Amino acid sequence: MNTRIDENDTEPKRICFSAYWSEALRTAIMLRAPSDGYRIEMHGGSDDLNHMAQAVNQGIDSHLEAVQFVEFGGQHGRRGFRVTPETLHVLVRRLMEADDETGEAHSLASGICETLNIELV
Repeated sequence: MNTRIDENDTEPKRICFSAYWSEALRTAIMLRAPSDGYRIEMHGGSDDLNHMAQAVNQGIDSHLEAVQFVEFGGQHGRRGFRVTPETLHVLVRRLMEADDETGEAHSLASGICETLNIELV
């Protein structure tokens, strides 16, 4: 898997993965996570924020991993987070594995991956 940026490209090529968690997906997320952290803002009380809170509040899980982030003040009733590049894959994995009947948590994980030019199919 080549995720390097060519001289003439402005961003890495889109790569596709199964919609199930894998070590290859973990590696791709770690390679493409912004070095200054992944910034995300959500409206207070939204379903996305609830899914994010559930994923983050698990603490250390059976993989012996935790999500590390800094919270900052969002605008217009939103809450902002900057997830460290070293733990963004943990957030995505937890969202993908969430026990969510509506599929919204998985959709949030997919949206995060899309911003990294990673498509879950």
